Amino acid sequence: MNEGFSIRLRKNGKIWPVDDLTPDEGLVFNNEVDAFPRSLTLEFDGVNAATLYRMNRVRELRGWNAGVFNLRLEEDNGLLVASGMDKDALPSGYYWFRLAIGDLIVPTKKFAFHIDEDSDATVVNVDVTPDPRGIELTAELADFDDQILRIIRTPESQIDGLAIPDWLEDDDPRANRKACLLNLMAKLRTAPAPGDPLIALVDSIFFCGTERAYARVQPELFARLQDLADDDDRPFYAEGAPTSSMHQKLLAAIENRGWGHRSDYSLWSFRQEGKPSMQMVVATPNVSGPPFCADIDIDLGNPLQDLEGFAIHMGELIGGRDTDHLDLHDQLDKGATKKYLYYDVIGD
Repeated sequence: MNEGFSIRLRKNGKIWPVDDLTPDEGLVFNNEVDAFPRSLTLEFDGVNAATLYRMNRVRELRGWNAGVFNLRLEEDNGLLVASGMDKDALPSGYYWFRLAIGDLIVPTKKFAFHIDEDSDATVVNVDVTPDPRGIELTAELADFDDQILRIIRTPESQIDGLAIPDWLEDDDPRANRKACLLNLMAKLRTAPAPGDPLIALVDSIFFCGTERAYARVQPELFARLQDLADDDDRPFYAEGAPTSSMHQKLLAAIENRGWGHRSDYSLWSFRQEGKPSMQMVVATPNVSGPPFCADIDIDLGNPLQDLEGFAIHMGELIGGRDTDHLDLHDQLDKGATKKYLYYDVIGD
């Protein structure tokens, strides 16, 4: 028998079944409208010396590095089921796990449990709470800045099959996604300066998740970012080809829309100076015809600028959490971006 343990999520005291666990380990819940699955982080370790000894023996036999213990994570009848990579890879013993799920409030405690040899998987209940926060627009759409309004109202801008004005009014998309879109609009409108913003080179938005948006952009955007990276004042930093697999999803989105094969494109990353730092990964076609596109997000720090920015960015990566755009509101509600934010966070 391949021993393991199961996690049963509950919301408001009732079982909240997981509908799917995607290959990149994101969670999808029943009837939930979203662009990307919710991010999932599972911390796991032994509790006592005997269990830790058995875990280290498994590591030694399988050639795993110290501190690494691989688990197989699957969805089964609405539960998250964790098991060994093979029938002998998760020994009996006393363990704990800690869980983090995107846009859900999960207890930060360690959940302790025991795995018996040759027994059914232990089931651990975890009570979760949806993020209670929402957004409230502070201006009528018609009163938005002309450059932002141009992108929001163009028929080519659609998210989840909806025109953006309708999407902002819809109750289904998570508030963090709406905050992400509005935060990125404010950043694009003011970078590198409000009098000469990059938003002028953005044509439309065709995707928005909880921490990034995809846009069709003009070819001149790539040249402009290169010029800004070459400027002695360094308003942007050139990173070269991005290393995170997350940015490959832009190429998949381009391909799914019939705009060209992913092999037709190269990716180039640029990061804004300062913090919070906007990152723009531009997909440039290697052949004539396909459109230029960009993956746009905001990081809390710029790892290319200084040690502090590097430490902040690494903390985000190691923590496995996306940028919380609702939290980011207060940082953007000052300076140049304040004028172009157009929403408040409610329900804190």
